[in-house]
Amino acid sequence: MNALRKIAYTLLLLLIALPISAQRRERIGFYNVENLFDTINDPSIEDHQMLPLSDLEWNSEKYQRKVKAIARLIRDMDYPTIMGLAEVENRRVIEDILRQDELKHLPYDICHFDSPDKRGIDVAMIFRSDSFRLSKAQAIRSKISHSTRDLLLVDGYLHDKPLSIIVVHLPSRIGGERFTEPSRIDGAKQIRALTDSLISQEADRGVIIMGDMNDNPKDRSLRLILRAQNRIRPKTELSDKALYLYNPFARLHRRGEGTTFYNGKWNMYDNIIVSENLLKCDLGQRAIKHYNIRPYIFRNAALLGQNGKPLPTYKGSVYMGGISDHLPIYIEIGL
Repeated sequence: MNALRKIAYTLLLLLIALPISAQRRERIGFYNVENLFDTINDPSIEDHQMLPLSDLEWNSEKYQRKVKAIARLIRDMDYPTIMGLAEVENRRVIEDILRQDELKHLPYDICHFDSPDKRGIDVAMIFRSDSFRLSKAQAIRSKISHSTRDLLLVDGYLHDKPLSIIVVHLPSRIGGERFTEPSRIDGAKQIRALTDSLISQEADRGVIIMGDMNDNPKDRSLRLILRAQNRIRPKTELSDKALYLYNPFARLHRRGEGTTFYNGKWNMYDNIIVSENLLKCDLGQRAIKHYNIRPYIFRNAALLGQNGKPLPTYKGSVYMGGISDHLPIYIEIGL
């Protein structure tokens, strides 16, 4: 009798999980590629550090090595349908990535605009046109008081689901966390207002916010201003009944994980945040189970130094040969 009960219980669990597991799953990622500059001088920006005659001696060999490594990374991530990028100098460097043997056979397309950042580093997005149908892409000027990266807003359809992607790179902490925090809070206010506007125009439109926030999920900009929830829960439990956002990377950070390592600790500055209308969950008695979004930090030997931390391209003025001081992230989402 006990054996029959166990079999029946197992079958019940399988039936509950089936609707989620049977969904079409898409992989959506983000990566700060750390100063991906070409070797050509652009007088309109401050790219003098990343030139062949600079102290860093940034040359074609190092550039091609980095471009090739990024292409391999995208391949090793199983060719994400959508991939946000930060710290790219221009469209040309993205085109060079997509020309590599690892990627040139796939229908990747590019969304990119030059931004007013004085160093010329921008955000961008690549996407597979066989899965994501582009409707519109635009650069939105940041409302932060000093010149910084634009927000990239991409509208389209992931298969038949209307979807907007906002790719961001909020101001860094250089100069001190407390001194620079107001700029990130201003950026979060603008992102929140843009998200609310998108969904007020079309309730079924999903929104994914991705980028280098230069803040952790528990910091004010994300937790209080953007109001990105750190766990999935019924809307009835929330005091604020407005649209809520869910940050699946908060729970990874609570476990001590992160994408950058500084002063002896991991930080989760890179995040992918989703709107509630992208969540599909089964409600249990005490918790939500079997939800359709899973967060991942991608790691392989090519990304890490001997200490197990991200291997940057440069450490100070010393060439290290790595891709970035960040690790890439992605979510798998069932539609």
